[in-house]
Amino acid sequence: MRNLCLSTLLVLSMAPAQSEEFVIRTTERNGLAYVTAKSLSEQAGIAVKSLPGQNQIAVCAGDRCAPLKEFVRDGPETLIPVAALAEVLGAVATFDKNRERVSLAFRPATSPTGAGIARVGQLAPNFRLAKLDGGSVALSDFRGKRVLINSWASW
Repeated sequence: MRNLCLSTLLVLSMAPAQSEEFVIRTTERNGLAYVTAKSLSEQAGIAVKSLPGQNQIAVCAGDRCAPLKEFVRDGPETLIPVAALAEVLGAVATFDKNRERVSLAFRPATSPTGAGIARVGQLAPNFRLAKLDGGSVALSDFRGKRVLINSWASW
């Protein structure tokens, strides 16, 4: 087995083959519907993690992961706006008639071929990079694994 060290990595998101749906209790504040990080984790299996050194969190549902800037800290609890959550994870949010519960249905992801620029939470297009030892590595070499691509530009 060879060890591979990359300084450039990416959060890959692949959708489940079929759509999944979860129903979660909501909280309303200033006309916006929120769900708690705890309920997302316990009822829908959606992980919510703080990103160190940033005022952001990351939400992961299955193989889909995305950063999220919009959230509210309420003591020990983290409240996440339903609309922002649905947008970054590629879900459709449907409320009950009293807006007390929301159903999140995850749409299957589309192939990046012909899809134009990949958005956060979508599958990144494949690319190949040269390694320092003269070999090469492709993003597709890491298919099925979560990968973080960290890019930097001085401009």
